[in-house]
Amino acid sequence: DPATQDHVRAQLHPQSRWLDSTLAAMDAKLPVTPVLPFVSEGLALGVVSSATAMGMVQRLKNAGNWIDAYALWVATVGRVKAGLYNAGFDQRSTQRGFDWQWPRQPGARQGMRVTQVPAAPQAGNMLQIELTGRAALAPPLVRQDLVLPFGSQFRLSGRYMGDRFRTREGVVWALRCAHGGERWAQTAALKDTQRQWTRFELDVLVPASCAGAVRLQLETTQAWEARTDLTGVLYFDDFEWSAVDAEN
Repeated sequence: DPATQDHVRAQLHPQSRWLDSTLAAMDAKLPVTPVLPFVSEGLALGVVSSATAMGMVQRLKNAGNWIDAYALWVATVGRVKAGLYNAGFDQRSTQRGFDWQWPRQPGARQGMRVTQVPAAPQAGNMLQIELTGRAALAPPLVRQDLVLPFGSQFRLSGRYMGDRFRTREGVVWALRCAHGGERWAQTAALKDTQRQWTRFELDVLVPASCAGAVRLQLETTQAWEARTDLTGVLYFDDFEWSAVDAEN
């Protein structure tokens, strides 16, 4: 009830253990936006868990409320750099919010295994995607949602390596609006490199149709190839997402 919200919030204190369970059990049909002040206050007091807050982030994303979702995600995980989160894959993905995410295929017939492995001899980790050929792939292979203002220009760059990667058309890092639709930007096709690290680059102009939220995702260049028995291993590391001066 908006008329009593301020009064109830004024009663919150570090021992208000009821708040987390109340928010976690909130009816899925109820909108999240009216209770965001309680979530923010609860996080500040330490009485709302990160799991509950992340659940709220997902609900906001599902409702298309990307700005509030991103703001709550930042409040939950702490200060983050603009652009890609965990661009070097050095932190373990939480698989939630605006972090890296990938599908998990149950059972023995997995067409893909995604892990973060040591980048030795370099420091930190890198992303490893093992394509087993045992099942069709569920695109996208890997993705991350980003909140970006319309008209912004960025450059995505990174390194990748293909090891015995058997493919006809390859894979691409593509950009789509977070709410769906066709891809409007993509890298050149990435194919086998015979275990040699290779750089890729993509310039991006965020369209108005995305309403400020885009999705960067790894997918097969041609949709039909996701249904074939792709095999091999792909590695990715050292992504950079930098603003580009429009005058350049």
